[in-house]
Parts: sequence; structure tokens; C-alpha cells
Amino acid sequence: MGPYRGPEVKGAKDTHTALSRLTPGQLEVLERVAQFKSSKQIARELGISWHTVDQRLKRVQSILDVASRFDAARIQPVEEEIDRLALLPVEEVGGRHFRRLE
Repeated sequence: MGPYRGPEVKGAKDTHTALSRLTPGQLEVLERVAQFKSSKQIARELGISWHTVDQRLKRVQSILDVASRFDAARIQPVEEEIDRLALLPVEEVGGRHFRRLE
């Protein structure tokens, strides 16, 4: 079993690698989506606009190669994995930032 809960989502890329590419803000949104919270609820909790939540969620869906927020929530990592990923060193490659897997 990998660092996700729930069944595999058709079309999902390698989960561990894909999750390592998410920013801390995207991980926060993904964690709350997995709790079935609406974009407006997430926005209130994080102190950001719901438009920002939706933008982050669209990027999460793109990185994880899933079609919906519900598919993204199904491969949401357990809290320990979120904490570990958030602490990984970030490298800049071609103007983009990636977490280096250890």
C-alpha cells in the first residue's frame, strides 16, 4: 500500500512523485477537499479567496492527473505524508520549484 488512502484512481500518476510536486498551499487545500469541505469553507479556514482555492485545486488535479476534486481526494495522502512532503527541500529547475524526494 502506498502513501495514499482509498482505491487507485484511474489516470493518477505515480502518487508519491506527484504528491511531492505539490506546494504547501496545494497540500492544505487537498487535505480539506478530502474532508469534503467546499471551496468557500476551505477559503474561510485558510484566510484566502475561494478563487484561490479553486486555482490551487485545478493545479492539484493537473499534477495528480485526475478529472475531479473527488478523484483528487481519493488519493489524498495521510497526514504524516503531508507533513513529510512539506518538509522536503525544494529545488528550482527551469524557473519551477520541485521537492527533492529522499
